[in-house]
Amino acid sequence: MKGSFTRPVCETPGCGRPSRFNPYAVVRQNSRWCEPCRNRWRRWGDPRQSVLQMKALIPIVRKVLGVIERDRTTKIAAGASQLCLNLRDHVEEVLADLERGQTVWRWTDRACREILRCLRENEPVKCAAVAGALFLLRERAPRTFVSEEAWVHTFVRSWRKMLSDTAVGSYWDHREQKVHKVYKELPWQVVQNMGQLLITTFAPLGARLILLEQRRRGKLGQEAVKQSLDAGFEDLLKSKRKKGPSPNRYVPTQQHKQRMSESIKRWWSQRKLAQKKS
Repeated sequence: MKGSFTRPVCETPGCGRPSRFNPYAVVRQNSRWCEPCRNRWRRWGDPRQSVLQMKALIPIVRKVLGVIERDRTTKIAAGASQLCLNLRDHVEEVLADLERGQTVWRWTDRACREILRCLRENEPVKCAAVAGALFLLRERAPRTFVSEEAWVHTFVRSWRKMLSDTAVGSYWDHREQKVHKVYKELPWQVVQNMGQLLITTFAPLGARLILLEQRRRGKLGQEAVKQSLDAGFEDLLKSKRKKGPSPNRYVPTQQHKQRMSESIKRWWSQRKLAQKKS
């Protein structure tokens, strides 16, 4: 690139763009990144993190809701609701301290307001189910998240997108003549505060969902292997080996035997004539 020979290259693997480097600033984690990688870091927590589409998360959310509905004792639903109530009480206490004049970090204030908005717009069971689905997704596909910060940012982004209508805006595209939806970004300090509160709150539910899936997967896998092996050995024991030639073995006919004997006699006669001439 013209004019970039004096600037260092972005440290993101495979990027190759010149980094936005300030020699007089304090060297930080994002000091050696280019501007597009900085934007991806603010959005996803890591410039290498890829987009998590909602079509990969919605089936897992339905599965978690199905697990909650199949519980006849309704203890799982009560526990999930209690987790949301505990989170809501904590958030309201922080906002109440702010109104009374106590010192609260502004990023914590905004994070609490965003969480409270999501909790008010949805039922507690749904909020807990979305969080549990994100834990299950990380257990199923751990390579989806390239780092811990990427996991926190993706968790907050997906949880807020699934539950809050105000988290997504829209605009009219005159070229394509249709409406485009855009996620409303939050500062990374707010995302970190929200992630700490959400992951700490819903970790017990996520751990039990992961344990349930692991036990089901292990039992079903072992039972399937045992059933297939037992069925195969039973068939071998029941089937008796037949005496005689195998059905795949070739059995010569009478005509073929006659032709073979004639060809052998002809060969011996020719050989004797050759020996006499020599």
